[in-house]
Amino acid sequence: MMTRQALRPVRAAGKAALLAGLLLAACRPGTPQPQPTAIPPATFPPETPTPASSPPPPQTLPTTSTGFAPGTVIADQVLNLESLPNSQGEVSFDGLGMQVIRLDTSLLGGTLAYDVELVDVFGNTLAAFTVEEGETSASIAEFTLPYEGRYQVIVSATGGSGSVGVTVTALGPPSGGGELDGPGSSATGEMNDERVYHVYQFPLAEGEVVSISAIADTPGMPDTRLALYGPDGRYITAVDDVNPPDDLNAVLSRFVAPLTGTYTAVVSNYGGSTGTYTFSVNPDTIPPEAEGEPDIVYDTVYRAAFFEGSSLNATFDGEIGDVLRIEAFDLEPELDVDIYLYSPFDQIIAFAVNAGAGEAEAVNEVQLPYTGRYRLELRPLGSGQGSFQIVHLPAGNLSGGGIFGDDLTKTLPGRFEAPNVYHFYQFNATAGEMITLSVTSTSEEGELDIGFAVLGPDGIQQVFADDSEGDNPADPVLSGYEVPQTGTYTVVVYSFNDATGSYQITFSRE
Repeated sequence: MMTRQALRPVRAAGKAALLAGLLLAACRPGTPQPQPTAIPPATFPPETPTPASSPPPPQTLPTTSTGFAPGTVIADQVLNLESLPNSQGEVSFDGLGMQVIRLDTSLLGGTLAYDVELVDVFGNTLAAFTVEEGETSASIAEFTLPYEGRYQVIVSATGGSGSVGVTVTALGPPSGGGELDGPGSSATGEMNDERVYHVYQFPLAEGEVVSISAIADTPGMPDTRLALYGPDGRYITAVDDVNPPDDLNAVLSRFVAPLTGTYTAVVSNYGGSTGTYTFSVNPDTIPPEAEGEPDIVYDTVYRAAFFEGSSLNATFDGEIGDVLRIEAFDLEPELDVDIYLYSPFDQIIAFAVNAGAGEAEAVNEVQLPYTGRYRLELRPLGSGQGSFQIVHLPAGNLSGGGIFGDDLTKTLPGRFEAPNVYHFYQFNATAGEMITLSVTSTSEEGELDIGFAVLGPDGIQQVFADDSEGDNPADPVLSGYEVPQTGTYTVVVYSFNDATGSYQITFSRE
């Protein structure tokens, strides 16, 4: 009997969601030895979408500044402060969008410690720094104003008393920042001083899924930070180090745009670090580009030694529409191997965990939904030697799957003739659309018990559907689901048991 799962290693209460990919340590001894086998070549099925091309090289952004001529003093004011509650002063000035400025503060008299904030027209603190007692001056070396309107420099005393001079000066061309075309675009910038802030603006449509990043050309030089603001001027989020101290880049992954409009990213350097970097806005709906060669290939038998608690992970390259059988066989009596297949987005999309020790295990049919680098994980229970292979099947072996595309409503057939079979259906949708998916099955041997998972355009599961309240409670229904992302969705349909029979899956949108 097949273990009931929602495309995850362990069934959780409430029929929980798919488990994101878990990368475990590779099985010893490390490199399996191939034994070639002859398999007929497979054909490519029709109606399979293809991912977009690689992103273009970094854009060349304008090098001229906007607004005041370089060297123009925009604001110059003296503030008298004491370290009393709410003791602060402010300097206001009018700025133009993409105007480059320098902000200087200098102690003119007394002994004073203070905080400085640059606040935009929406009330957001875009930049801030602290001046300790004994310091006579401090500055923001470069800042590009993102919007036209009134800005404030707020100086708050934190110790002592004295007078502070605040000067805002127009600069020439920025050392980074500018307007990008949107997802798939990038630009380079250079941080050459302490407290440099670059402003990037780019359009996004509601529901678009992107990664926004500032990656140093030399690790940690600069150590980048990134803050994101929406089309309405509201602060959304900020990111810093990916994995300190090894990766000090600022990366915001799988950001789903809540509104259509122009977004603003403010990139800064931490601790006075300097250097060049690349700012990018990349769609997360395209599988990551693979690096190096894959570990294994189709239609080749590999023999490996397995050890309890140590998974074997092997990568391979697949094309959208490839029909595969994945099998572990010729296992020693004490060895049980479970199979998990991860997509290029590192999401489990198929598994087989039925067999016991010494028995062969197989994902009998799976059609790849994307082009890219996949990962096969073999999890051993017990230890011993065993063989495995990925067989590339003819497209005629496909027993289900298809394209709903942009249709308002459509019904497609499928059939389960063996356990561990996974069918993939795809539809296009815009964030906010309401969709319904329903499965109606006809059992032939045993009673079919079907479930399906919906993967978003970013390849990660959004929702899982199992039983329903219809005439056949084992047939899943997802009714009136509001899709959160814009793009191509993938529906993974599979059976929880080894019953055979046919089904129809119906898609509709409101």
